[in-house]
Amino acid sequence: MEIITRKEAKEKGLTRYYTGKPCLNGHISERLLSSGQCLTCNKDRYEQNKEEIKQRVRNWSRDNKDRKRATDKAYRENNKQKVRKGWKDWADRNRASMNEARKAWRESNKERLALYWKNYHAEKPHIRRMSSLKYYYNNKDKVSAQNRLHQKQVKVATPAWYNSFSVRVKYKERDTMSKVTGIVHHVDHIIPLQGENVCGLHVHNNLRVIPARDNLRKSNKPELR
Repeated sequence: MEIITRKEAKEKGLTRYYTGKPCLNGHISERLLSSGQCLTCNKDRYEQNKEEIKQRVRNWSRDNKDRKRATDKAYRENNKQKVRKGWKDWADRNRASMNEARKAWRESNKERLALYWKNYHAEKPHIRRMSSLKYYYNNKDKVSAQNRLHQKQVKVATPAWYNSFSVRVKYKERDTMSKVTGIVHHVDHIIPLQGENVCGLHVHNNLRVIPARDNLRKSNKPELR
């Protein structure tokens, strides 16, 4: 290791210096510019009092939350590459446990996730359209099966006294509202065709035109909350 005096290290803006001479405990090691302490001595002291030091740090962080938050933020701003690499290295070492934790969280928060994505896509319909197109091209067989199932549900829910003209009026109203407002609208079944407690019919007086975002939030519930 190259010899560098404390004065030279200070002039160069370094935090450590190296004299090549042993400390009081016989260590030939770098020293801290601020205190002149030997790094090896500091490491030994830390190992001997690790738990006590950690507890002092935890106590200080608890009693100085604002200062700790500001210090951490300043460090992240000044060491973005280092922080990013540190997180990446940690993630690489803990990939399996991270995946397990994420899977467990998703399993226990299914409804919360479903609501989040419905709201997200309702607020950003262009992203939903792109996602839908991508899903369609990658899963044409599944999409076809889902469409056939929906058509079957509509057919079953259509009574003999079905008025096709009145239903078409609702769909024309949807197109007009979408064009006039610039907001995508859907034709919604007020009482769902496949509700939990009651099933509605595919008839004009069970249809209404509402913004797509509200329809997506509504999901399969009979009333919009």
